[in-house]
Amino acid sequence: MSNNLLRASLLSLGALSLFCWAVYHLVPRARYVASNPQPGAILQTPPDNVSISFSNELTRNSEISVTSTITLSPSGEALYGNGKVFTATGPDSHDPLRQTLRVDLDSRLAKGFYWVKWRTTATRGGAQRYGTFCFAVGMPIPDNITRQSPGGFREESPRFRDYRAVLLGGLCLLAFGVALPYIPGRR
Repeated sequence: MSNNLLRASLLSLGALSLFCWAVYHLVPRARYVASNPQPGAILQTPPDNVSISFSNELTRNSEISVTSTITLSPSGEALYGNGKVFTATGPDSHDPLRQTLRVDLDSRLAKGFYWVKWRTTATRGGAQRYGTFCFAVGMPIPDNITRQSPGGFREESPRFRDYRAVLLGGLCLLAFGVALPYIPGRR
């Protein structure tokens, strides 16, 4: 393969990789805006529901779930294990903008530690996001949960690591294509 053809191929593949990365980041996503309760909240009484507002309109297959991993017995003893899971699918029917997920909880919810999980699909573009956060009722949140992020909050897009690799690969291909004429023995 001639040097000019090799260089053109490297530059073209690098540019294509960067184009794919840019398209991935330009597609609208439903990003977390606010919630009730907030990530890391310590409540005295259980909430009637958990709701999360997002930046874009949601499709019907967006979902939210709330589950307990620690519950407190009436005597105050911590009981570990997965408790009842509350789930809801689709945007909240009370939100005309269709940007909110809401799940109703049992009115007799035990005091304890709860994880909220969601997966959203934006109506425009169909891009997905998912995330988690925690809250507690009548107990402190364990320190190891909040050490890395407040309330254990995490939100990301599926395959974001793959697209980070596409960006790095594209930049490397472009750099090698630009540097190719200056490499000794490659003239």
